[in-house]
Amino acid sequence: MRQLDKLLLSILPKWFPHIRADNKLKLNWLARDAQVVREYKQVKLAHRKISAGLAAWIIEQGKQAISTAEQWQKPSLLMYAGQDRLVNPQGSALFAKKAPPDLLHTLCFNVMYHEIFTDPERGLVLTKMIDWLDRRYA
Repeated sequence: MRQLDKLLLSILPKWFPHIRADNKLKLNWLARDAQVVREYKQVKLAHRKISAGLAAWIIEQGKQAISTAEQWQKPSLLMYAGQDRLVNPQGSALFAKKAPPDLLHTLCFNVMYHEIFTDPERGLVLTKMIDWLDRRYA
């Protein structure tokens, strides 16, 4: 994140939480499958704007989740993409490191981009998720 963006995120949410700006997402980083990216670009409800308030909330909640990870109380499956460039995968890795290992099962799909459920290897993602659900609830 650029210094100017950091400065704006420290000021705008307080005074102008509803002001919106381009989210600056590079859509080619969404998925490894070019067809998925093309289809996403055609979704009429998808837009490129994010409010200052929402951006600040996302950042703050991510920090809070990591800082309270030791207190995690629900059995959970955390799956994330190792090559995610839309969100920092290190946040997920840090949360996983700090959360109780008996409650959090973590799967990092190292070669995948943000959209793990639309990845060319999505069958592996779905199999891992179903296996975890079967072990917990079947």
